[in-house]
Amino acid sequence: MSALDRFAKVRALHERTDNPHERKVAATKMTALAREAGMTVAQAKRKLDAPPVVTPAQAAASAFNDFFNTPEMRAARAEREQEKQARRVEILAQYGSAEAVHAETDREAALRRACQPFTIWDNRPGYERTYTLSGWKYFDGRSKLPSAVLNAVKAAWPLPPTVKEAWAEYRAAEALDRDRQTMVEWEHYPELWVEVRRYVLEDLLDTLPASTIGDVLARLSWMENANEFGRSHSDLAAIYPTLRADIERMGECLQARETRDAA
Repeated sequence: MSALDRFAKVRALHERTDNPHERKVAATKMTALAREAGMTVAQAKRKLDAPPVVTPAQAAASAFNDFFNTPEMRAARAEREQEKQARRVEILAQYGSAEAVHAETDREAALRRACQPFTIWDNRPGYERTYTLSGWKYFDGRSKLPSAVLNAVKAAWPLPPTVKEAWAEYRAAEALDRDRQTMVEWEHYPELWVEVRRYVLEDLLDTLPASTIGDVLARLSWMENANEFGRSHSDLAAIYPTLRADIERMGECLQARETRDAA
């Protein structure tokens, strides 16, 4: 304990007692402790009475805490929790049990088996469930994804032949992830091979030629979804040439049909 901390304790005794002898002894001790701290008694008192210095980080943390503990924010959290509990009841009714929600699907099992040669487990204590795919991990992005892993995932499960079917698989996988997230209190992350499959589906949704109006509508839904979740303009730009080709192809089919009808 520093001399200033001891000074604060003796000062409290000095101010609390009505006994003249105790006050005198405390005053003498305060003088000695202030001197030990390199200050006068008056300086020590000013230092102790000064408001604490708040760092920018502490100020930000305090403001953050104040904001999220306002009555409005607490009410909003309570409402979200109520909605989450209601959704959990619906999910349990749909799947039958919490275990079934998290049970590996046939698709996921096939992807996992295909990625076994590339799976590197972290054997450090506390990291038993952590792994990479040939060094690739979450948040590395598709630019760092090893081509061998990508090709293995493509071959592990039949690729949807149409835009409409690719969109249906994408939506089903996203819905399952949302249900799993709802059932847990922590952040849920899909397995890495499932994440790679999502990349594969996104590429198909960007580039697979549409052969029906249903495909075009599916691509438009995909574009709306991508825009809602903040894909970059460079990503979305890759879809526009494909969409234009879709529309031109549909237009040619309609024109050919009109020509046949007129003949």
